[in-house]
Amino acid sequence: KEMFGGISGKVSMCSLIINGITGAQAHDTEATFFVSTDGDDGWSGKLAEPNAEKTDGPFATIAKVRDAVRGIKADGEVTVMVRGGTYFLEDTIVFGTEDSGTEACPITYMAYPGEEPVISGGRRIAGPWKSYKGEIMVCSLDEVKEGKWLFRQLFANGERQTRARFPHEGYYLVEEAVASGVKDIILVTRFGQSALENHFDTNMELEMQLKKNGKKDALEKVQKVYKMANYIYIRQGRHLPYGNATPLLCIKEVINKDEPFIYMFGDDMVMAKPPCTKQLIDVYYKHKPTAILAVQKTPKQELKRYSLIAQSQGF
Repeated sequence: KEMFGGISGKVSMCSLIINGITGAQAHDTEATFFVSTDGDDGWSGKLAEPNAEKTDGPFATIAKVRDAVRGIKADGEVTVMVRGGTYFLEDTIVFGTEDSGTEACPITYMAYPGEEPVISGGRRIAGPWKSYKGEIMVCSLDEVKEGKWLFRQLFANGERQTRARFPHEGYYLVEEAVASGVKDIILVTRFGQSALENHFDTNMELEMQLKKNGKKDALEKVQKVYKMANYIYIRQGRHLPYGNATPLLCIKEVINKDEPFIYMFGDDMVMAKPPCTKQLIDVYYKHKPTAILAVQKTPKQELKRYSLIAQSQGF
């Protein structure tokens, strides 16, 4: 299987015409440059395929042919034919005003006749992939562990895959808060956690793809994520001292001092009906205390893992 991870999806190239001619007219124009997955950016780019000696042939990247066209476009009509295959981008391809042709000298980027090139913002994940159980495959990526590479989608053989997660469906803290009547959720994040912010944001590319493929149930699940609450993101400054109260210091200028709020951590989950958060809210409005905590009895040998409180007599 071919496995790819990436932020953006794929674009199939039919024809990109910069100022001037139609696709039908482009077929009548001799191609000046070629791009191929078998190419080399050190070659001339003027051959549709590598020569027998492997000393010349097409370019390998869209960026290289764009730069080559910039150097000769004033001399006449230019056509670029992109051979079939997948072209992976290391950086965003930018076409500016300097890439525009004229009515007399148009510039055309088009697919090679009978072939389908695909420009992808993903990266191939070579593995090694290992079988986990059933059809589940696992792969360890050092760049991801170190926070150097964050991606949102995983594809295998052109199909979007479900990445491992817990819980399998839903979002414990967010859904518990929403189920308890909370509408506004503040997420305090720090460097390396942009994936968390993106997770609760819209993903138009994914939604359009799901809608196009008729996957209504999957589309509704994706849209539910950002529709079920109002999200506010605040970055945790490094100048603040580390501790359980640090996120509170980050949001002190945002929350209304006269309005109650819930402070939630994802370290421990309390599975209860009604939700633990709802129980805390109900007790708060019934007794109007300054603050209210949810606590649990803990075995003595585990006390070192938690913050502790002392219980008053008669409480």
